[in-house]
Amino acid sequence: MCPQKHEEAKFEELRAKLLALPESPHRAISEFRFFVRHCYRTSAITGKFESTKVNDMWKALSDSERQQFKAEADISQLSVAEYDESAQAVGYTNLREINRDRVLSGKKRLRIPASLRPDRNSPGFRTFLEEKVASGEVSTLDGLEATRKRARELWRDLTPSQRAAYYTQWAADYEKRLAARSQA
Repeated sequence: MCPQKHEEAKFEELRAKLLALPESPHRAISEFRFFVRHCYRTSAITGKFESTKVNDMWKALSDSERQQFKAEADISQLSVAEYDESAQAVGYTNLREINRDRVLSGKKRLRIPASLRPDRNSPGFRTFLEEKVASGEVSTLDGLEATRKRARELWRDLTPSQRAAYYTQWAADYEKRLAARSQA
């Protein structure tokens, strides 16, 4: 098999794997960023962002008050870590590297369809994590690695229709948040 056909075969194999994998999440968000969001949603801050005011409010919080934001940050980190360990993240990177090598050697770039490019939003998995953490099925106190492993196992055990329910639930919650924001 000539090198070009081998590259194209590898490309097609990776492309097939990409079709069956979940969407990618937003980047992980810190505890402090969740706190800032909370301040804006509850109108504790209005108008121009006042970083010193928010920072002082953050420092004034007790550890028990920070736990809510820490749990949200853990969920955010889990969803990003889940995606980073998936074959989709690795596969898409490999496809881009193959194309980079082809362009550098003067060959035509292989087209990566838009449908295979990772989407930057994974609300279904995030909704799933929030529910499992709230129910106690996944504990964030066990450490990030153990929590990540448990959440990944539970998510993989779901059927596509069960996963779709989480996306539907997220869409309904998102519409409620938009309506509340437009009324405020």
